[in-house]
Amino acid sequence: MSGVRDLEEAYHEAEEAIRRVEVCTKKVPVPAVNEMRYAGYHALRHLIVEEDGEKAREREKAISHCHRAYYDAQSFLLLILYSRVLNIRRGLGNHLHFFAEMTGESYWEMKKRLVLARRFIEGIEKSRSNPSRWEKRAEFFKQCEPHVQACYEYVLAYENIREELCCKVDESKRRERRDKVILWSTILAVLIAAVSLVVALG
Repeated sequence: MSGVRDLEEAYHEAEEAIRRVEVCTKKVPVPAVNEMRYAGYHALRHLIVEEDGEKAREREKAISHCHRAYYDAQSFLLLILYSRVLNIRRGLGNHLHFFAEMTGESYWEMKKRLVLARRFIEGIEKSRSNPSRWEKRAEFFKQCEPHVQACYEYVLAYENIREELCCKVDESKRRERRDKVILWSTILAVLIAAVSLVVALG
């Protein structure tokens, strides 16, 4: 029965990871769902076949697909959240300093954690060709979860101040446009004055 309990545990962990993705991102992690479909097929085969050795093989295949679904869901969540972080940073552009000012010291801590998240994501890409990189889902979770949390906290910090932050950015953009108009008006006035002087002297 321990094998069956292992399958049940793996299934519930994968299911919870997929549910978390749906709650946090409103998206369905299709690769993870597909893995659960394969897991279901092998779990059903485990119930149907009669030979003990074959039962065990089908059960192990089902567990393996559950683990893969778990990894896929966790990495999907991390990639989606990190993508949102990048979109926030690109959207703010030269006005990112307002975000830093409004979040204080926590901004720099978040920034350091995002660097670690980026490195971890690079490791996920490498691990696709080396599945044994994480032999146990607990090990993967322990390493992945802090990076998921780091990205989530960054996005949450932005959402909490977005309205006020956007007002500051808009005001700054208006001021920048006004300053450019003044600058070019001044340059044009100087050029006109210079041309007038040259004509007068000529």
